[in-house]
Amino acid sequence: MTRLAPGDLVELRLEGGLGYVLATHAHPAYPEVLSVLPGLRAERPADPKTLAAEDGRRVLFPLGAALAAGALDGEVVARVDPRPAPFPTFRSPVRGRDGEPLYWWLWDGAGVRPADGPTDDIPVRKVLSRDAFLALFRG
Repeated sequence: MTRLAPGDLVELRLEGGLGYVLATHAHPAYPEVLSVLPGLRAERPADPKTLAAEDGRRVLFPLGAALAAGALDGEVVARVDPRPAPFPTFRSPVRGRDGEPLYWWLWDGAGVRPADGPTDDIPVRKVLSRDAFLALFRG
């Protein structure tokens, strides 16, 4: 499997413009942790590295493998020094019989702990499908 390294900035050629994604962290059991940068652009910025300063939506998606397989059209356009930051926290639901979340666990890449408060602002630990990943660029 082809993986992106933390600091790889990827430009995706999408319907409607160019989308940008920054690989932020690696985990041995999961695909790349990515920051999906907001919005589409008509053209590449003169210095794409400036995009790395933007905050994006954190997701788990095998972007390197998708690019290598030709499932997505894009390329690494810059490599930046990864921001020193701890592995991001993701949430995982424990669901009842009806499928609704009963409570949430938090995962930090090393272990889990029960959530002790609201978790709506924490991304879900779920490897996205290609379609769910592309939907992030549509708003």
